[in-house]
Amino acid sequence: MDSQIEIAMRHEISVNRLAAHIVSERVNPAFVNIAEITRRLLDDYSPDMTGRDMQAFRNRTQKALSKRLDQMWEESTKDLQD
Repeated sequence: MDSQIEIAMRHEISVNRLAAHIVSERVNPAFVNIAEITRRLLDDYSPDMTGRDMQAFRNRTQKALSKRLDQMWEESTKDLQD
């Protein structure tokens, strides 16, 4: 019969493995993708932008980054639920 300590240790190991999987399969790729998105978006930036253009630039940037982060969290949440 397994002791409570052994059961707790096995549970902790499985939780740590799941966390490592989520970081390597979901979080890290998402942030690499976010870096690429940011570089592409910054190509549209100009210090000479009008206030309206700057606001549109901010909105595009926020929308693109939020979309990718939302996708990453959705995938991570599904992994946790599974």
